[in-house]
Amino acid sequence: MPPRTRDIPGVNNLAFHCVGGAALILRRLLRMVRPYRRPRDFPASDVARSVDYDFSVVDGWSGLLAEYKQGAFDFSGRTILELGPGPDLGTGLIMLSRGASRYHALDVNPLLNLTGSGFYEALLERLSDDPHRRVEVEDLRAELSAVLSGEGNRLRYKCSRDGEVSGLRGQGVDLVLSQATLEHISDFRRLAGQLAEVVSPGGIMLGVVDLQTHVRFLRSRDPLNIYRYRDWFYRLVRFPGASNRLRGGDYERILRETGWSDIRVVPLETVGREYLGAVAPHLAGRFHDGDEMKILSMALLASRS
Repeated sequence: MPPRTRDIPGVNNLAFHCVGGAALILRRLLRMVRPYRRPRDFPASDVARSVDYDFSVVDGWSGLLAEYKQGAFDFSGRTILELGPGPDLGTGLIMLSRGASRYHALDVNPLLNLTGSGFYEALLERLSDDPHRRVEVEDLRAELSAVLSGEGNRLRYKCSRDGEVSGLRGQGVDLVLSQATLEHISDFRRLAGQLAEVVSPGGIMLGVVDLQTHVRFLRSRDPLNIYRYRDWFYRLVRFPGASNRLRGGDYERILRETGWSDIRVVPLETVGREYLGAVAPHLAGRFHDGDEMKILSMALLASRS
C-alpha cells in the first residue's frame, strides 16, 4: 500500500528555525522539573479514544506483518515483547485475546497509573464482541488483575529507567513490537544488539517510527523542524526520551551490523514536494538527502537469523 502524502503550505524558514529552537530549549528546561506524562496527543482519560487507538495499533501491526511475511499473520503461540506500551496494557490484552502465548511490556516511564479501571472495562467489553478473540474475557480479566497487583503471568509489565531487555534472554521472545518508541531510544545500537540476543532465531521485530518533530504545534506546519539544527546545538537541548534523529538508513545499517537480516523500511507517511523543496536547503548538512527526508513515518521490520 503506498504511503500517505501530506501537503504543507508555504513555510517561513527563518521563523520556524527560531521558534523551533526556542521550543527545544523550553522542552529541555520543562523536562528537568516535570516528568513525562503524556505519551499520546490525547489524554488517557479519553477512554473511547484510547480503546480505539489500541485496536488500531494492533490491527496496523497485523497488516504490516502480513505484508512482511507475504501472507496472513497470526499472533497465536507468540511470545511478544512490546517496547514503550504507554499508559495502558490494552495492546497486550488484545493480542493475548487473539492467541498470543505471553506478552511482556517494557517501558522507561511509569505511566500505567494514568489509566483507570474504566478503560480496562471498556476494552474488555469490546473484546467480548471481537470476532478474532480466542480467549475467554474472564481469563483476560484475571491476567490483568494479576499484572496490576505485580504478579503477572502471561501478561507482564516492567518499568526500567535504563530500558534493559537482556533480562528476557531465554524467555522465548519471538516477536518485538513498538509504536512510536524507537525514535526515543538514545542508544539504538545497544538496544538492537540486546534484542538480537533475546529474540529467538526466526523471530521478528516491527517498529513503527515517528520521524517528525515532537513539538506539537510545529508538527502540522514544519514536521522536519528538528533536523534544522546542527548536532552541537541538538546535543545541548536533548533530554532523555527526545528524538534521536536517526533516519531509515541509519536504523537499517545498525540492524544489519547487530545481527539482523531481511530488513525492510516501509514508508507510511511522506511529505509533499513543495514543502520538502522549500525546507531541504535549510536543514543541517547531514539531512540534505531529499529521498530520505521526505519520509515522516515508517515501519521498520527485521528478522533474527
